[in-house]
Amino acid sequence: MIKQMGELEKLPINRYQAVMIASKRARALNQKLKRQKEAALITPDLVEPEIDEKVKITVQAMQDLVENKIKYREDSSRK
Repeated sequence: MIKQMGELEKLPINRYQAVMIASKRARALNQKLKRQKEAALITPDLVEPEIDEKVKITVQAMQDLVENKIKYREDSSRK
């Protein structure tokens, strides 16, 4: 799970934005995981997993957000 939930509150974005950013990241991680599994079926010896399946993808996405591993930009036209 996310090591420190209080870190989410320190982000310069509101909760809604955090959820939207994390959900996009989770979708990207899920697609990457699917591609890895497909590649492993074709060439099992050559593919090393990049994504840890022990951690839920949504939790990984939130952790990436807290650790600033996700680049995002604020849409100023929606204000």
